[in-house]
Amino acid sequence: MKRYILFGLSLLMAFPVCVSAQEDTEEAVETAVRVVKKKQKQYETRTISGRVLNATTHQPISGAIVTADGIDGYSVLTEDNGSYELKVPLFTTSVFVTSPDFNP
Repeated sequence: MKRYILFGLSLLMAFPVCVSAQEDTEEAVETAVRVVKKKQKQYETRTISGRVLNATTHQPISGAIVTADGIDGYSVLTEDNGSYELKVPLFTTSVFVTSPDFNP
């Protein structure tokens, strides 16, 4: 009987902790949403295009990520034929290409 009373008391003590943890989680989600909604700097852009090929076989690489080097928020995936079009700020001097199967 004593064991059931202790079990019941432990459940009663654990329930308020769970409720307060959920409230904290909801606040954390709201904070994360506010962080995501930060306005990205708007620069004057130009469009660059190209094609990503395998250096040895000269076959197109699809799904490679092309990013403006050193600038967050300007990236694109290559198409099935390896081509891409990317809008980058005017002051961009280079792009960086990565793919899981190849060296950068």
